[in-house]
Amino acid sequence: MEATSVYQTPAGDLNQHANEYADIKFFGFEGRLGRLRYFAYAMGLSLLLQFVLGVFVAVTAAASETLSMVVMGIGAIAIIVVSVGFGIRRLHDLDKSGWWMLLLFVPLVNIAVGLYMLFAQGNQGENQYGLQPPANSTGVKATAIIAGIFFVGSIALAIVAPAMMAGVSG
Repeated sequence: MEATSVYQTPAGDLNQHANEYADIKFFGFEGRLGRLRYFAYAMGLSLLLQFVLGVFVAVTAAASETLSMVVMGIGAIAIIVVSVGFGIRRLHDLDKSGWWMLLLFVPLVNIAVGLYMLFAQGNQGENQYGLQPPANSTGVKATAIIAGIFFVGSIALAIVAPAMMAGVSG
């Protein structure tokens, strides 16, 4: 019988909690995406691509209207593909299949699913789609705040602008 020393280092699996969080991926359809990162990525990318597309369309419209339409079409397809990837990964965080994205094509149901995706808390820990996403960085929080301000501002402008234009012309 071997005696154990009280000064001996305890044995244990030190790598047990080494990968508690998933790696951050901007593009793709696999993995999980938290709600704030989902909002920040989707809105931030949308605002950035709309600005870039606006510049490209303005430049190409001077050269060719057809080229301008092709650039707009390619940009729209890119935005849709990346947005679908964000949505699928957000649904994975909620432990739902990516096929739920098809519900966004059903009128009225799309509002409920969109709000669920935006506000529901994701699963803690690992689920069938992978490890939980890491905590949000300062950049993600700042992007979400800026995108939120633009979003609310654009809604306010859409409400106020027609009344202001009616007052100017009347």
